Amino acid sequence: MQKAKKKIGRPKGSRNRQPYEIEEARIERERNRKPVGRPSTYSREKAVEICTEIATTTRGLDRICDENPTFPQPRTVYRWLSENEDFRQLYRQARVDQCQLWADQLVEIADTPKVGQISTISGRGKDGKPTVKETKLVDMVERTRLRLETRRWLLAKLRPREYGDKIEIEDGRRDPLDELLDEWKKQSAKIETAEPENGGKPPNANSA
Repeated sequence: MQKAKKKIGRPKGSRNRQPYEIEEARIERERNRKPVGRPSTYSREKAVEICTEIATTTRGLDRICDENPTFPQPRTVYRWLSENEDFRQLYRQARVDQCQLWADQLVEIADTPKVGQISTISGRGKDGKPTVKETKLVDMVERTRLRLETRRWLLAKLRPREYGDKIEIEDGRRDPLDELLDEWKKQSAKIETAEPENGGKPPNANSA
């Protein structure tokens, strides 16, 4: 005589979990997960990732580091630049490549209309809200001009030999990118030992 197999049921008090309960449990696990800190020790692999991102986008270093949680803080990148010649060369070439991206964008920006909406206000209603008299779509010429002039200014400052307004440049003048990197090197001690007055950026470190 065969013994009847004992059925294994659900634990007492258990029930089918609804999809929203599963999602709530996942969110709770994510909330309790220990955050991973940003790297501070120099890694050539990470340096290459940063430089590749700079060379292939028009974003500045602050925004690149902010959007990628695996990248170090900008001030850490500045320290790496001051301490590591290999990284300085990688970074310099990445900025040169980024300048070429800005240059390539000039004709595209000029040829592509930037359509926006302009509203004419005739006054305010009884509720205090503006009363729109007329709304029309136009090409946002001023916005386009600002984008063009910003890129032209950066190109002229960082790569004057290729994009500067002056045809002749003084003999013996150093490359502006090298001068910028040297300035960061001079300021690295201040960045590490005290809270910088300009929010963690070395002088002239802004980019488009």
